[in-house]
Amino acid sequence: MQILNNERTTMKKILLYSLSITITSLLLLAGCSQPKGADKLIGKWKVNFDGENAEAIYEFSETDMSMQFTETGKPTKRIETTYRVISDNGKILSLEVIHPTTKLKGIFIFTFEQEDTKATLVDPGKYTVTLIKI
Repeated sequence: MQILNNERTTMKKILLYSLSITITSLLLLAGCSQPKGADKLIGKWKVNFDGENAEAIYEFSETDMSMQFTETGKPTKRIETTYRVISDNGKILSLEVIHPTTKLKGIFIFTFEQEDTKATLVDPGKYTVTLIKI
């Protein structure tokens, strides 16, 4: 009976060690993954509107977003708001953005391209623009 208990104890230890190694390996692999879209988004992005003498600068921190539009060389009032990440697979990023005045929520979808220095943005009105990281 004592031998059987020793074998069970040994098997439990082996199983525990195997499980620990597997979990540790998975955690290490997760830590080495590509940067998420939310990390790539942080910074300043510029939009040039084709055929118009206008541009927009979007700036993102971890939770805040600001937009500054310029038309014919004259800047408009800077718009500041907050956002939260809804989904993020590293290439496509969905954000819920809160309108600073109305407090309505809208979904912005970013698709990253060209080594993450270029992105396509689709706003809640389904208007699409191309952003270049500056």
